[in-house]
Amino acid sequence: MSRRLNAAVGQLGPIHLADSRASVVRRLIAMLREAHGRGARFVVFPELALTTFFPRWWMTDQAEIDRFFEREMPNPETRPLFELARDLGIGDSVQFAGAVSPEELNVCYDRCCIFAMPARTDLDERAPRGEGFGIVFLEAMAHGKPVVGPRVGAPAEFIRSGEHGLLVDPVNPGEIAAALVELLEDPARARRMGAAGKEWVAREFSFDRFCERLRDALQT
Repeated sequence: MSRRLNAAVGQLGPIHLADSRASVVRRLIAMLREAHGRGARFVVFPELALTTFFPRWWMTDQAEIDRFFEREMPNPETRPLFELARDLGIGDSVQFAGAVSPEELNVCYDRCCIFAMPARTDLDERAPRGEGFGIVFLEAMAHGKPVVGPRVGAPAEFIRSGEHGLLVDPVNPGEIAAALVELLEDPARARRMGAAGKEWVAREFSFDRFCERLRDALQT
């Protein structure tokens, strides 16, 4: 039996290197309030929502790099977002794992239903930006999870939409939300996609397959 699930996608826009966590959190809070006011029960924020985790600036100072990693969550700057989620009755749905061990990462993958990373990609030859490959997609697929990825960029070259998951326009919030709802409302189909992706990764990205490709490349 199907059910209606109102979902929203928060398009945060660019986050500058100089933007503080507090200023970004204020933007997240405004979008969360708006989504809740429109009846959304499920809100998706982009991967760079809290900080510019992988800023597009060249940095050589390790101390400067380290400031992009969270040491605790929630921390004083991000706590207002979690408190609002609790006040709106969706606190259990807002989580931020932070740094995890390989064992903990496996648990996170096992617990999730869908892996979504609709990363925006700019194919401008003068200044390309976005996913160069997206190995996290392979990680999720290896754990048997259906994936939602961008229709442009490298992930679109190996994710088979409709078979391993769904490809979407990364700048279209409605399309992203619809893909998530589609898979959440049809768990049997989502499981089939996850199983297909797991089999494909095991076949195409095993160490033996890597050796075959390397040998072929060296012989040509």
